[in-house]
Amino acid sequence: MIATLRTKNQVTLPQKIVKEIGLSPNDKIEISMNEYNQIILTPVVIVEKKWLNELKIAMNDMENKNISKVMTAKEVVKNLELL
Repeated sequence: MIATLRTKNQVTLPQKIVKEIGLSPNDKIEISMNEYNQIILTPVVIVEKKWLNELKIAMNDMENKNISKVMTAKEVVKNLELL
């Protein structure tokens, strides 16, 4: 696939790629370059500091198999937003 660099250094990602990796408008993307000068775009999620402790506890519970209820990703995000 070929894209064009626009006047303000903007590039439109092909729709096929956007759909394949599940991007939505305003998603954050890390941009890096490897040793072969290839540009790498990596979708990222930015987590607020207030959620970090809860995430650490949840990760620890998962590692220790100390889980009383299995939740979907949407349920986890909803619970975190209530904090």
